[in-house]
Amino acid sequence: IDEIKNLNISDLRTDSDIIDLNEFFNSINIYKSSKYNTIHRTKDGREFPVSVVTNKISQFGKVYYIHVSWDISEKIEQDNLIKKNQELLKKTNKTLQYLLKNFQAKVEEEKKIISREIHDQLGQELTAIKMDVSILNKNLNRINDSGLREEMANEIESINNLINRAVNSVRQLATKLRPGVLDKLGLAEAIRWLANDYASRGKLEFEIEINPDDIEIEDDKATNIFRIFQEALTNVIRHSEATKVQIKLIKESNQLNILISDNGKGIPPEVLDNRDSIGLYSIEERTKSMDGKFNLISSTGGGTSIEAIIPIK
Repeated sequence: IDEIKNLNISDLRTDSDIIDLNEFFNSINIYKSSKYNTIHRTKDGREFPVSVVTNKISQFGKVYYIHVSWDISEKIEQDNLIKKNQELLKKTNKTLQYLLKNFQAKVEEEKKIISREIHDQLGQELTAIKMDVSILNKNLNRINDSGLREEMANEIESINNLINRAVNSVRQLATKLRPGVLDKLGLAEAIRWLANDYASRGKLEFEIEINPDDIEIEDDKATNIFRIFQEALTNVIRHSEATKVQIKLIKESNQLNILISDNGKGIPPEVLDNRDSIGLYSIEERTKSMDGKFNLISSTGGGTSIEAIIPIK
């Protein structure tokens, strides 16, 4: 204690201390108190960070400065560790977003290839089989036995029905993998086609607003936006019990504004917290992969609205 009594403030200060003493005492005289962080040093010269509280007190005609400081080395280490972990987490999220974006692009490319192969290869083979069956049908008149002819005619009709169902299944599968309208006519027409397709499956009335009609964006973004509409409308069909759906795709300056809104029963809070169970996680991740903003508004009995803002060039 005697050793401390013989010290003055300059003995504690270091070359790293950036506090201007004149300004410091002027501030103390005005506000009577001050709190700040600075650098002090130990008896052996080691520097360490401190947090300081100084109060000015007048007693019996004398002025006292009560100076309390405490070592914050551990706190700074913790803060630095937290900051480092936050930066690492941010970097990891960025890497995951990049990997997800590339994964989605590769999946869509594979879907396009498989869709084309299914449509072309299986479609051609089914068409060839149908032509063979048609030839068989024409040759039925050569059979003299009427009973056998009728039996074969029924068999041929049954085979034709199977072939027609197979052709429709091939078309539906190819379309689910990659709708040809997206590649041939563009995003706007693909979304209209999608709405018409979903309207034909149930009692849904659509209000569609797309502006402009000739939205031109990169292929990968067009595919992702189409999938957002597709996944959102699938949720509407499966979960909402809605009768009306409003969809918007509006280009404004350097962004695309997306809205899919229904008048259904809404999403219960407990389900909303687990977005993965209703496919919303995929929509949100697709939006983020395009550096976009995602917003979901829903209340029990009040319908659901999905909003996304996608930056474009």
